[in-house]
Parts: sequence; C-alpha cells; structure tokens
Amino acid sequence: MLQSKARNADDTPDTDAPDRARDDVLTRLMWVIAFLGVAAWVISRVDVVPLSSRVAVVGTLIDVPRAYFTVDHPFHISRSQLLADAWRSFESLRWIPSHQGGYPAEFFPFGVSGMVAVLHLVTFGLLAIETAYTLVVVGLFLLPGLVYWLMIRVDHLSPGIALLAFTGHVVIASTWLQGGYSELVEWGLVTNAAGSLFAVLAAPILTIAVNEGRTRWAMLAVGCISMAVVSNPRSVIAIAVIGLAVLVRDVLYTSRWRTSVLRLGAIGLLTIGVCAPVLVPLLRYSDLYYFLHYQEYDGVVGFLSATADTLTLPIALLALAGCVLPHLNASHRVSQVVSITFVFYVSLTTLATGLPWLQELVPQLELPRLMPFQRLLMIYLAGYAAVEVTRRITCKLWRPAADLLLAGLGSMTLIVIFATGFGPRDLEDRGLPPAPKIEESSAVELTNMRLAVEQADQIAEEHAAILVMGTQLSWHQQLWAPSWADRRFYYDDWLWYWHQDHEGPYDHRTGHFYPNPSDALSADYLTTHGIGAVVVTNAADDLSGGDARTTASDSDIVASTGEFGQWEVFEVVDPASLVTVDATTPDRLDVSLNGTRISASFADAPSGSVSVRQNWFPRWTATVNGEPIEVSRAANGYLHIPTNGGDVEIELTYALTSLDIVARAVSVLSAVIVLAGLVVGARPIRRWAHRLRSADRG
Repeated sequence: MLQSKARNADDTPDTDAPDRARDDVLTRLMWVIAFLGVAAWVISRVDVVPLSSRVAVVGTLIDVPRAYFTVDHPFHISRSQLLADAWRSFESLRWIPSHQGGYPAEFFPFGVSGMVAVLHLVTFGLLAIETAYTLVVVGLFLLPGLVYWLMIRVDHLSPGIALLAFTGHVVIASTWLQGGYSELVEWGLVTNAAGSLFAVLAAPILTIAVNEGRTRWAMLAVGCISMAVVSNPRSVIAIAVIGLAVLVRDVLYTSRWRTSVLRLGAIGLLTIGVCAPVLVPLLRYSDLYYFLHYQEYDGVVGFLSATADTLTLPIALLALAGCVLPHLNASHRVSQVVSITFVFYVSLTTLATGLPWLQELVPQLELPRLMPFQRLLMIYLAGYAAVEVTRRITCKLWRPAADLLLAGLGSMTLIVIFATGFGPRDLEDRGLPPAPKIEESSAVELTNMRLAVEQADQIAEEHAAILVMGTQLSWHQQLWAPSWADRRFYYDDWLWYWHQDHEGPYDHRTGHFYPNPSDALSADYLTTHGIGAVVVTNAADDLSGGDARTTASDSDIVASTGEFGQWEVFEVVDPASLVTVDATTPDRLDVSLNGTRISASFADAPSGSVSVRQNWFPRWTATVNGEPIEVSRAANGYLHIPTNGGDVEIELTYALTSLDIVARAVSVLSAVIVLAGLVVGARPIRRWAHRLRSADRG
C-alpha cells in the first residue's frame, strides 16, 4: 500500500518533494503573470482608462464617458439604455417603439444589452451605460483567454497552448466579417461576437458535463448556451455542431455514447426551456422576419480562401494539423471535440455555400457571419499544434520551465509580427489599431447632438416622432437618439430592419437607408410617420447632389428652432398624431407601458379607418368602444383599424399570446431547475433515490 506521495520506492523520505512543490507554485504563478500581462497590454492598447473625459461645451465643463461610437455601437448602447430604464421601473421591454416604427424584442434579443444593463444597475448608476457597455465589450474581447485556459485545464495540456491562442486572438488583424477585434471593437457587431464567444465557451463545459455526468457542469452548460442564444440566435448552429461533435467523440473513444445522448438531450431540453421566450416567437413568426443579406461567399473557393485569410495561411495550416494531432492521445477530449467541431462546421458552411437551397432553410442567415466562431476554433487548434509538435520533437528536453519560456517567446513573437511596427505588417494590417472613443472633439460633437435631440423633444407635440438625419462622427451616429429622449424615432440610415413595407424614399433590397435624405422632408412622409420635429446635420443626397439641412432650411413645412454645433432643429408646422382617423386627430391620446398600450378617444369622428403609426405585429389587439376588433396591416406596415365614426374609444395592447405565456412559464421552470442544479447538484436526488431503493428492499 502506498503510505505517502512524498516517499521514494525504498521508503526513504523524498527530500526533493518540497522543492518540486515550490517550483510548481512558482511555475503556475509565472503562467498567471503571463496571461495577465497579455490582458493588461490589451487593456492598455485599447485605451480603456480613463473611463471618462472632461470637455467644455458652451463654456461649461462636463464629464463624458469615453465609449466606442463607431458603426453599430450607438445602436447597442441605446438599446442598453432602454432596457436599463425599463428594468429600473420594474417593467419588461417586449416592444421597442423607438426604431423606425417599432419591432418585437425577440427579433433582436437583448443578450449583450442585458449584460450592460445589469452592470449599470448593480453599480447603482455609478457606471454610466456607455461606460458599462465599453467594459462589456472589452470583457468579451478578453473572454477567449478564459475559454482557452479552460480547454487546456480539462485536457491537462500545456498552458502554452492557451497563451499562444489567446495572444493570436488579440493581435491577428481581421475584417468585420472574420471576427476578432475588427468585428467586436471597431464595428460593434457585439451580438454576433458574443454569440460566437459563448458558443466556444460551451465546448469544454459541455464536454465535461456529458463525459462525466456532473450536474453543476451541465447547468453551467445550459447557462452558457442560453447566453449564446439570447445574444445571437444564429449561434444555435454552432451549438448544435458542438453537441454533435461531443457525441461523435464519445462514439469514437468510449462505449458510453447512449448515456451521452441522454445527457445531451437533457441539457438541450433545459436550454430550449430557458430560451423559450426568444426561440418560440422566432420560430412562430419567422415568416414575418425579413433579413437583408449584404455579403456572400463567391462559391466554395471563395469560402476556403476566406478561411485561410482570416488568420494567414501558415496559421491556417497549423490549425489543420491541430485537427489531427488531438486524436493521437485519447485523453485530449476537449481538443478532440474542438477538432471535430471545426471539421463539421467547415463542411456545413461549404455545403451551404455550394447548395443555395440549404442556406434557404435559414433565410435570416448570412454565411460570412459564421466565420468568427470558426476563427476561434482555428486559433486554438493552431496553438495546440504548435505546442504539441514542439513537445514531441523535444520530448527528452521538455520541462515546465522550457514550456513557459518557449510559449512566452512565441507570444512575444506574435505581438511583434502582427501588432507592432517592428514586424512585416503594414499599418492598416496590424492588430489592435486605436479604436475611436468619445473624447475631445467627438465628445463636443456628441454633446451638441444630444442638445439638439433634447430640444426637438421639447418642441415636438406629445407622442409625435422625431426624424434624425445625417452624421458627423461615424456611420449610424443617428442611433444615439433614443438614449436621450423617450420618443419614436425615424432615421435616414437605420442599420437594421425586419420587414419590407416601410414607406420611404428607398429600395428595401439595397439597404436600410435613404439614398437622398432630402426626399424624406416632404409633407407626405412627415404625415405618414407622424413626425413632429427634425434634427438634421449635413446629410448629403447621394444621387441628386443636394443636402437635407439645406432642403429643410428652404422648406415651408418645417421651421428652424435652433442650432447646436453642426446640428439644426426644425419643428414640423402641421404634424400628424400617432393615431388618426383619416386626418382627424384624437381628443385624448395616451401611451404607456413602454409603448405597448395605446388609448385614444375621438368625439364625432368620421367613418373610415384608424391609422396607428406603429408597425403591425400579430400580438397587437384592439377594442373600439369596448368591443374587440381585428387589427389589420396597412400597405406601409402600420396598424389599421376600421371604424364607423361617431364617438370612438380605441384601446390597443401589445398583448402576450397564450403561447407566449406558456413559453415564459416553461422558461421560469427551467431556470429554477438550473439554479437548483447549480446550488445543490445531484447529491440530494441520489440520496433520495437511494432511500427509496432501501425502503423497497426493506
């Protein structure tokens, strides 16, 4: 019998054991320092601190959060603000009325915005929404370091694999379609990035849960997968491929695949239950969700070329080697799952690229959006191959200290080659370029825009919409507006939309923008959408050569009320109401519960139709004088209700359907099960079952 681990074979004390233990602790500490060093360098490089800057606006010094403001960031920051405001009032946010006529929350889930809102609220507002958002973005960018570390810990591999993969993730430049820094930080595609990141994190957690049957790990897998789904429902594809890879791995290397099927099924059912309020409406109303495709691969060759380009050809070749090497050691189970996932995922994308009918099964899927998840897999496999090949070549010389030294040198080499001027990369191709943040001139510009929106909010009639046109900072600057006023907003460029019937001077097949913003400054447009004020900067017309601000200044249907920097505010002279019977405005109009309840009354209204300037959706129900009546969809996508005239009382409610209620009940029950599993695990259940068996035998 072994008496002690600290004794030699001849039963003499092992005097070297304390030294080895001390060396192990020192080595682990050095690894921690290496990882934290890379993370600290990234935080310094992306310029997180200070969190705010002080600027002078109209002679007053104000503190402005140093947030990202390029491309999609304003959209997500505004959504986070809306969600935080709703939660602060103990309300839900099921319908978002502020975006181009409104949309159901499930069509653009609040996964990332939820994280931002929670961080803002738990700090009691000390972290502004913009600051909380910036920290969440940076945290997501650093998350692969934790993911890769967890992978090597499960497989008992060298931390050098995780360090190299983490460094490669942060320094290798990419495009907005390939993932990494460009997608998340420069372009602000946070939902797609978060979905991919949580999906990759699910791989090691799901492997442990299925292979070892650990209840708490299974519950963690449910939580992780659920975060991926509510961040971006498209990540279901990646999750399904991971689940299949776990099962295939068990078929190849174990005889417990039937048990694995049951465990995967249980985790899958719980995840579906937790995410039911998002998944059920997306499936039920999928025919109403139109998704505009901007990018496609130029055939299979184009996809394979993009796969190589996303990390450079040498690293892509290392990743291919990493697909094979894990299968030489049966204990490297997570690495095997990652390699199988990569093969299946690439195969699926290749098939979808070559077979259009396969892609049509998911019409809201844009194939290049799958690349970020694939990139994360490739980086890990490349790091695995680099370390394992080196270890096998130098097996007799391999020591923990050498491992640390080589990984550290490899990490520094990646930084020098891909992210500094000492490497061969041109400036525009280097990793971690400075991302613009709100400070100095941009802070002044954004503050002026805010003052303009607040002025428009003051002058516009109650419940009227505001039209915001033009940008001075970056694409989609207009989408900051909902952060500053509780109004319906319309834009000349609105980033995302969900149906094809919006009435405006544009072609929905070419993009979500007006080529000639000036064309929106017509009486018909302003009346159709119930616009009460216009906030405009120099929005140039792409086709006619005009400018929206000049057009507004020359118009007699809007009147200027003030200028704020480069922004000018105009009041609509004769605005239409949110609700009208033909051209008749209501005597009373009330909007409550985040725009999900609208009531209006008319005295002696003409017969005809009630127009409500909110997008139609099947959940909208209405009563006229207390009697239920069908709500139909107008040609422009708005709500349409027939009326016989006279004294009319109208009540519109964005109601929960029976299926919505069931989905929420299932979600609550599933969440309770998950929390119980995390807290107590499976031991109480096993003890209870044991007592039952003992009682039966007795």
